[in-house]
Parts: sequence; C-alpha cells; structure tokens
Amino acid sequence: MLAPDPGTAYIGPMVNIDPVPQNAAPGPEPARKISFVSLGCPKALVDSERIITRLRAEGYELARNHAAPGPEPARKISFVSLGCPKALVDSERIITRLRAEGYELARNHDGADLVIVNTCGFLDSAQAESLSAIGSALRDNGKVIVTGCMGAEPEKITARFPNVLAVTGPQQYESVLDAVHRAAPPHHHPFVDLVPPEGVKLTPRHYAYLKISEGCNNRCSFCIIPRLRGDLVSRPAADVLREAERLVGSSISPRRWANWASGCACTMSIPIRMSTPSSR
Repeated sequence: MLAPDPGTAYIGPMVNIDPVPQNAAPGPEPARKISFVSLGCPKALVDSERIITRLRAEGYELARNHAAPGPEPARKISFVSLGCPKALVDSERIITRLRAEGYELARNHDGADLVIVNTCGFLDSAQAESLSAIGSALRDNGKVIVTGCMGAEPEKITARFPNVLAVTGPQQYESVLDAVHRAAPPHHHPFVDLVPPEGVKLTPRHYAYLKISEGCNNRCSFCIIPRLRGDLVSRPAADVLREAERLVGSSISPRRWANWASGCACTMSIPIRMSTPSSR
C-alpha cells in the first residue's frame, strides 16, 4: 500500500500491489514490471508521475506493453571480421540483415548460438590469422560459418576444419544468411527487431566506409584481389548517393567530407569522416 510521505498533503490515488521481496538475496530474479496507463487532465498526469516515482523507488520497472514478453530469447551470433575496409563493409551488411531479422550480437563465442568468421586471404599472414580465428571459434563454440576472401578457395578451409557449417566467398550475403537460418532459425520479436536506416556500423561513430565498387581489372603480379573478388564492378551511382544520404542523416552526420578512392581494389571504399566530433 502506498502511503503519503510525512508533510505531503496529497500524492495521488492509493494503489494495492504485491510488494517487492525485502530480504531476497541478489541474483538472477528480475524486478517486477508494471504496465501503466495514464488518462485525463494534467492533474491526473501528475498523480501518475507520483505513483510511478514511488514504484520506481521501490524497485519496480515499467513495462512497454501489457502483454507479458515471450519466454524465448533472441538468437545470438558472435562475429569476427578480418581484413580490409571492403571486408568490414561486407560484415556490416551481414550484421545489418541479421539484426533486422531479430538476431543479437554476442560478446563471446561461448555465449552464442553460432560464430561467423569473415576471413582475409590477401597475404599468407592474413590467411594464418583467419585460420586461427576459425580454429578458436570451433574450440569455443563448435558452430562456425566462414565467409570472405578465403572462402573463394574453400578447400584451404575444409581441409583443416571439415566440421565448419558452411563456407562462402566474398559478397555472398544471401548464402551466409541461408547458412545462419539453417543452423539457428530466427525468433520473431516485432517490438525489438529494429535497426537504424544506415545499418549496423562497426567503425567509430565519427566515420563510416561507403563501398563504391568490387573487384579490379588490373592484373598486378603482386596482387591476388582479382582472383579473390573478380573483375571490377562499380555500384550504380544512385545507390551510392542514397547510402551516402542515409549516412549523412544518421548519427554520423559528417560536417565536411574527406574522401579518398584510388585505382587499387584494396582501397575502393570511401571513408566518410568528420573534422570535429558530432554534436548529436
């Protein structure tokens, strides 16, 4: 029972409710949740505010809707992104799709439903790092999907790790999602399956990469990018502009553009940077 504080003439209607246990030891038991509907004039709104203030002070939480949340938690994916900025953009696109379908990102392999490793195959050292990441994910989790540049030569992966769930090449987003759906079908949570319009970004808030092309038409003797990512394919200018507009309208909000793009396929991504920290 809520009672007036000493010296308070009126605090609003009295409310009967089960009290929060006073002697409960700290642990996994969640706080009780109250769904609240406030109607009427501003005086009634003030009454509601006072009631809610007392409830929050006693440890109750406010629920966003009347219906009890479903007991089934969202699937969790642990993600490892290796390699160049182009691979990072691929990772962002995969994660964006996963978040839109209700998946959550796990901080550790052992707490996830599966692990996705986006590999790099440009140098021997990069391939060794990718193989090490795959081995670590298999050891800690056991369910691993491999994508990225090393996926263009899947035999290098399956020869060492035959138990991976799937191996896909770079830019094969749908194949990655299909593999995820087979291994860990998503749960539908209509109130939380929301992502920002610019998608999920793995870069700091003050800049983001905007991919403008894939592959390369040059055949440099020292570079294997054309073999991994194919011939040069530019994105339509309208698509690039639309994505740039979404980034500008997001929390990144660059004030000045510091863009670069060279002829090498390794650097055909445009970093969108800010000269000063965002005010948002």
